[in-house]
Amino acid sequence: MQEGEETIAAIATPVGQAGIGIVRLSGPRSLSITSKIFRPRKGRGPLRSHRLYLGELVDPATAEPLDEVLVSYMKAPRSYTREDVVEINCHSGYVLLSKILELLLSLGARPARPGEFTLRAFLNGRIDLSQAEAVVDLINAKSEKGLALASQQIRGAFRDRIADLKSGSGYRLPRGSGRNPGHGRNNGHHTTAGHRTHKRPDPGACQAACLGGRGPDRDRGTGQRR
Repeated sequence: MQEGEETIAAIATPVGQAGIGIVRLSGPRSLSITSKIFRPRKGRGPLRSHRLYLGELVDPATAEPLDEVLVSYMKAPRSYTREDVVEINCHSGYVLLSKILELLLSLGARPARPGEFTLRAFLNGRIDLSQAEAVVDLINAKSEKGLALASQQIRGAFRDRIADLKSGSGYRLPRGSGRNPGHGRNNGHHTTAGHRTHKRPDPGACQAACLGGRGPDRDRGTGQRR
């Protein structure tokens, strides 16, 4: 099964004692998997996109309610990953969040890898690499200026600036500049003739930007992801 055909699930909020925790799914089976454990308070029809539904999560093995939750369904392509996405808003707590994730995995989802939600958004054309990095900067912002810069970048300011440079005179080398610093070297960005090459977007670059200290999807032991 290809990655885009798999449904992934993860805890999307910091694990701990808090008022609200969120478990997220992305992929073609997000809605069908959630429907097996969610009982809406009103109505029995299929969930409609971009609406919040109040109801209960039920353990299929015991038929006992686990928690009162709010469930939202975002139908592709109008979602963060451009896939079908479901978010379960429940009360937070390590045991409860872990149990909900365990149920989703037992019903056919697989654990999301670090950075995978943002990676899927990148691969599906929802964001570019600069915006993927801006997600990290937005989360890790330590000042209002840093927050403002990340907010501009996540809206595509950097991408738009590059597009302006490419379409205007700023994209040309100044007269008399001669050979560029990469002339005669093949460093992955220049050919031996000194001309810049253009690469296709690299999924690995996006994934690397979302891993480790820079990544918003870091694994904290229970599958927590961005």
